[in-house]
Amino acid sequence: MTLHRCPLCRSKTLRSPWNDLAGGLPDDAITVLAALDDGEVWPCYVSEGEWRYVTDEPIQSATVIYWMDLPPHPDAKEED
Repeated sequence: MTLHRCPLCRSKTLRSPWNDLAGGLPDDAITVLAALDDGEVWPCYVSEGEWRYVTDEPIQSATVIYWMDLPPHPDAKEED
């Protein structure tokens, strides 16, 4: 497997930046991108095991199927 650049954050990666839920949830109150089963992608966070939009509304009309950390700022220095 070779390194490639993530098209979203341009970081070097060996795998997709998306995590499935079998791999665990993000830490509570950390904003991440969540891919929903309805095809939407939203900034969200987990609070006490419940997914919530950043507006603090619970996600009820869809199910989170993947999540990923937010990309770094474009001016952030890249680590090799």
